[in-house]
Amino acid sequence: MPDAKREDFERMWNTDNKAKRTQYRNYLKNKLMQIRMPFSEENARAFWMGELKAAPPKEEYRPEFEPERRSRGPPRRRGPPRRR
Repeated sequence: MPDAKREDFERMWNTDNKAKRTQYRNYLKNKLMQIRMPFSEENARAFWMGELKAAPPKEEYRPEFEPERRSRGPPRRRGPPRRR
């Protein structure tokens, strides 16, 4: 299976059809941009083969402050006002 994937990568990366080659390279370029990796043939091949993964986040996002939450009553009624 890895040999077939490697051959597919080589075939699409070096195809004579310029439109297909550009489309394939742009697809891989966008995928590499999502994981914040520079675009190169080596990185594209590693991503295609499943060897390149996104780096884990450095730390979990924590907001600087928590807004105070008020307790709310029941939601307002819809329709005409009630008769008393």
